[in-house]
This record gives sequence, C-alpha cells and structure tokens, in this order.
Amino acid sequence: MPDMDVQIVSVPPRRQRSAVAFVAAGRDSGYMAAQRTAALRHLLDSRVGEAWLWWLQRGGRCEAAAMILASAGRTGMLYYSPPSAAGVNEDSLTALLAAIAPAALAEGPLSLVQAAFSPEDRRDSDLLRRAGFDLLAELIYMRLDLAAPPEEFDDPSIVWRRYGQFTQDHLAAVIKASYESSLDCPPLRGKRQIADVIAGHKASGIFSPKSWWIAFINDAPAGCVLVNASHDGAGTDVVYLGVAAAARGKGLGRKLLARAAAQAYTSGYQSLTLAVDAGNSYALRLYLDAGFQEQYRRMTYAMFPLEKL
Repeated sequence: MPDMDVQIVSVPPRRQRSAVAFVAAGRDSGYMAAQRTAALRHLLDSRVGEAWLWWLQRGGRCEAAAMILASAGRTGMLYYSPPSAAGVNEDSLTALLAAIAPAALAEGPLSLVQAAFSPEDRRDSDLLRRAGFDLLAELIYMRLDLAAPPEEFDDPSIVWRRYGQFTQDHLAAVIKASYESSLDCPPLRGKRQIADVIAGHKASGIFSPKSWWIAFINDAPAGCVLVNASHDGAGTDVVYLGVAAAARGKGLGRKLLARAAAQAYTSGYQSLTLAVDAGNSYALRLYLDAGFQEQYRRMTYAMFPLEKL
C-alpha cells in the first residue's frame, strides 16, 4: 500500500478481544453484534489448531480485521469484518484478506483457506474475488424429517460394511474413485490429500463410526455414505455420499441414502441433513426424490497454496 500510515499486523494478545469484536461487527454495537462476538471468541478459545488474527490499521485506527482458524483436515476457516459494518473500510478489508490468507497457507500446514456466506451477501463475493479467492460452490443445505420409517432397498449383490469392518485403504479408495467426473465441488478435485478429507469428515459433527458404511460389490468398494450425529443430539448429517464412477447408473446412490435414513430413524433421530453443490444436478435430484427439502444456501470461496495451483 502506498500510504505510510497503513499497517497489516498480527494482533497482540492484549488486544485480541477488541480485534475479535471488529471481526464480528466492525464498530456496530447491540445484541446481535455481542452474540456474534461471543461466538467468535468461543471459536478462538476452543480451537484445536493454529489461529491467525490480524488487523489493518491506518493511522493507528482499525479499518478491518480477520481471523483464520485451523480445523481438522488442514482446513482454515476465514472470518472477517462485515464489509457493510460501521468503521470497516472495504478496500482495507480486501488488502487485509489478500495478505493474510496466503501468509497462513505459507506458514501453516493448511491445504486451503475457505469462507462461507449467504448468497444475498453479494459484496462478499466481490470482496473475496478481489482478494484472490476462487468460488468453490453454491451449497444447498437440505433436511429430511424422519417422522416415518424410510424405505430401504434390499440388494443381494451389495455387501455392507461399517467402520471397523473395512480398512482405511478401502475408504480412501472409494472416496477417490467417487471424485472421478463428479459434479460436486469440481474446483476441489486434486487439491487435497484423501487423509485430510477423511479427517475433515470425522470432525464434522460428532463422529459416529457405526454410521459410516461402504457398499461392496463383487468384493470391491463401490460407494460410501458417512453419517455423523449433530451436536444438538436431535439429528444426523450426511457428511459425505459418493459412488465410484464404475458403479454409477445402477441406483447405488439411492440405496446408500436409504441405508443412512433408515439407520438414523431406528436410532431415534428426528432428521437427516446434508449439503449438496447446486451444480450437481444428479445428486440434487436424488435428494429431492428421497424427500429432502431445501433449508438455506451458502456461497463458499477458497484459496489454495501456490504450489497447488
């Protein structure tokens, strides 16, 4: 930046509370601002990985702040000052994100830094693009209410094995095979190690090994459905469903989803949720046919390490 009074610096510990408040709401005050600040403070205090908290100051006055929290699977989650909040300079915020995301990727063991927000927040899309982020997907979050026993499909050609009955190599192989020609978040393809992907899936919600299934056909892993319990204890979430390219077109996705729904129901859960790329028309049709209903959408953007581009 040409201005000599502009500094992009990491926040010293004694100033972290004010920086987190600026990440949450800029100079806005009130109940919602306080709630967002408290939520971010909790995330920062309970983190299991590294954290980066930076701000941009002009003449000693904060104009933007951002925080990156490392999570399982070497993913960094980005939080930043709302562009429309009082006291936030959008150009300063762009410069801050363009500086700290590559720094976190270079300094830490991260495979990507990502941000998510509502599709209505169009300023965020422009902001992240200018800062060097790429669009991953528009994710549709869906829910199936489990008020009645879901239908299951008996198929003698499938041998079902749950976590502990298959090897990590089986799981890695079927996930990798399911990525081939997939319409689910294509920009992610080849950007992450499968071990990181599995670690991220385990950390999504409450890991439930009894609900992680691989369908074997002719003694080969053909598809998987990985389901974890939600933190509120009332529902479960499909953290991943995939079918190997060679096994597609035979209704296996429907059978994987039916097994997940039936197990959730018999375990006493009230709902099954999932997220799907809006561009994945095949998966979206599968979920709609199964009775899932859209709840909300999120835009997801990401930046990757330079060597992975």
